[in-house]
Amino acid sequence: MTIVLGTVFLLRALRGIAQARPLYSFVLTNWRRFSVVLRAGGVLHGLADTVATVYLASGTGLLFGSGRVSSEPQELFSIRAQ
Repeated sequence: MTIVLGTVFLLRALRGIAQARPLYSFVLTNWRRFSVVLRAGGVLHGLADTVATVYLASGTGLLFGSGRVSSEPQELFSIRAQ
């Protein structure tokens, strides 16, 4: 959704620039909207990435020591190290 909105605002701003009106309020407003949409998209992407990382880490036992990780590999390493 942010890609579609960003494209719309960018094309509107570029149309104003092509008409030799780069500093008119119409163009500046669309640049502002475009930047807000890009920021919102970045924030949404970051949140989705965080949720996915936490989900995967908790499923493999890497989150807060919970999950399916056993202490067996650590015990085997301790025995072999002696």
